[in-house]
Amino acid sequence: MYFTFSISCTGSATLLSLLYFSLETVSHIPTDKAYLHVVVGNLLSAENESERAIASFDQALKIYPDDDNTWINRGIALRNLGRYKEALASFDQALKIYPNSNFAWVARGIVLDDLGRYEIAIASFDQALKIYPDDDNAWIARSMALRHLERYEEAILSYNRALQINPCDDITWLFRGMALRKLERYKEAIASFDQALELNPNKDSAWYIKACCYALQGNLEQAIENLQRAIELNPEKYCQMAKTDSDFDSIREDERFEKLIQGISEEN
Repeated sequence: MYFTFSISCTGSATLLSLLYFSLETVSHIPTDKAYLHVVVGNLLSAENESERAIASFDQALKIYPDDDNTWINRGIALRNLGRYKEALASFDQALKIYPNSNFAWVARGIVLDDLGRYEIAIASFDQALKIYPDDDNAWIARSMALRHLERYEEAILSYNRALQINPCDDITWLFRGMALRKLERYKEAIASFDQALELNPNKDSAWYIKACCYALQGNLEQAIENLQRAIELNPEKYCQMAKTDSDFDSIREDERFEKLIQGISEEN
């Protein structure tokens, strides 16, 4: 089992001290000691102490090397450090032990995507989905790999499947809109961004890319309105981006656009 902790720094330090003390007292019971090493490792991972977490998982695996979940957790910690090849080896080891681990196949696919091995990543996600077809995270991760390969139509189909499972994920609606934009299906992209914004009105990137779509359609009013919302949420980022973004070339000479990217409101 993969444990998730949400503890204050002070509480975390106290709990770690207790766990280390417990490791000393149960030294004669190997299974208990392995379990405590895993708990310590997961707590350290939650505190972004990935190096120490890996050391703890390694101690657990010395005692009980056939625990697929410990190999998975170790792989996650390695990925957090950017040690992708080692993480991949950890996930592969987990799958040798338990080939039907949906979570391990997804984690393996994500690290393959990190390594730029997109086709193999997709195959890994497909394996996960054979085991558990309703895993929206696997569909989303599959879509990302497809986008990296510029296979946008397929990516959209995967996003659609993810949204059938979980229609309340604003990030998925956002990424779906980005794929549609790549295909110049601006009307559909805007509708997807609208769904994201209905779920999260402060999603600044959705406002910005929506403005880009309107500008590419030649819809000046909507481009300005949506860009203004993006700039209100993150002025430094989007003023700078809009100054050089070719999507706005068709409206760049408009006085309202010029004022907006200089940080001057219409009221002034």
